[in-house]
Amino acid sequence: MREKISVAQMDMEMIRQGVIIKKVEELKKLGLSDEEINKIFEEKGVDQTILNEIKKTEDETIPEIPIETTSENSEGKEGKENAEYEAKKAEIEKRRQEELKRISFDELMAEFEHNNHRLIGVRAEIGDSTFRIIDVDDIDQEVIIDYIKPDNTHSNFGLKIGNEKTFKKYKEKYKDVDWSDENINDKYDTELIKLKKQLKKGEAENARREQVENSTNQEKINAVFDKLIESIIETKKLEEKLTEIIVLEAERDKNTSEFFKETKDKKDTEQNKENDLLKSKEGSEKREVFSYKIDIIKEEIHKILFYNEHINKIYKLDIDGAENKINIKGAIEGIKKTFLKDIKVDISINAELINNGDNIIISQYNLDAGILTPLIKPIIEKNLNTISDKIKEFIKKKENKKVEKIWIEGGELKAN
Repeated sequence: MREKISVAQMDMEMIRQGVIIKKVEELKKLGLSDEEINKIFEEKGVDQTILNEIKKTEDETIPEIPIETTSENSEGKEGKENAEYEAKKAEIEKRRQEELKRISFDELMAEFEHNNHRLIGVRAEIGDSTFRIIDVDDIDQEVIIDYIKPDNTHSNFGLKIGNEKTFKKYKEKYKDVDWSDENINDKYDTELIKLKKQLKKGEAENARREQVENSTNQEKINAVFDKLIESIIETKKLEEKLTEIIVLEAERDKNTSEFFKETKDKKDTEQNKENDLLKSKEGSEKREVFSYKIDIIKEEIHKILFYNEHINKIYKLDIDGAENKINIKGAIEGIKKTFLKDIKVDISINAELINNGDNIIISQYNLDAGILTPLIKPIIEKNLNTISDKIKEFIKKKENKKVEKIWIEGGELKAN
């Protein structure tokens, strides 16, 4: 038999599965952990019983979904921007080194292959130096060459280019060179400073964007929380309304049960009078006695329970006969329909059928239906007390004879 569940438990189950799980999911979709959700509830002064309800949902599989934003993840974006900065910085340094690069005397000879007759004359003096072209002189049509000796002394000289066309080629090639290494370094240092400022500006923009996003997410969290509180309040109102309806319907059904009991008592009195009259007419005329197995009693009780609107399922129904009584044990599922939902409860029945004049009646009747016991117990008792009429009608159809009396004897059902 399934474990019994009360109406209050069912209502709390409705709250847990309906309102709280739905709203906790919404809060988790905003990136909040269980601890953060509990903290929000505590700060808002929510009753501890509601917090307990949230803790009961910890076994539910609710995936944590990251907050959706139009911008990239701030940590990933910062890493990307740093990588871009380092790449640009490396490119600047590469250009710096190319411009500062010095060449050997042989490389210098090769560079000015057809205009190097003067260089041949100074090989002995400066052949072990390093060289860099630092300027071009339009007036004298010369290329200005700087050199540094191994002892770190340096100077410069002009190399005459006799052919005008050739000079124009060198002029174009070396038009952007700087005179000194200091000028070159200053130029590229300035470029690096500008690049660094751009990175800091980007970081500041990212910080502002993240601040706006955090503010927006907090607004979403507050909105979800407000809806949650509103939903809990509405659910509590529904719970109170449901309890009120159950109480009213139980009272109504109790009054109906009392009415039917009075009607039955009146009918039984009239039936007893009719039976006494028949007995007086028949006098001492002997009637045939029929014996039946108690299975027909079980079958008729099963029908009575099956067609009751408050019975949803019959799990088990056992009967056994004693000397002058029959024991009944049953396990069934009861149902109470309301405009909100159907309430189902497990019911256990224990009773005896005993002889009473020309009939058999229910005795030692006990029914447990939890909170719905006051509602269902009198209704089932009223139905079970129709067993005599049901059995007499069954025997009348089977034997085609009117049945005056039924009784229990030796664990069997007797009738005449």
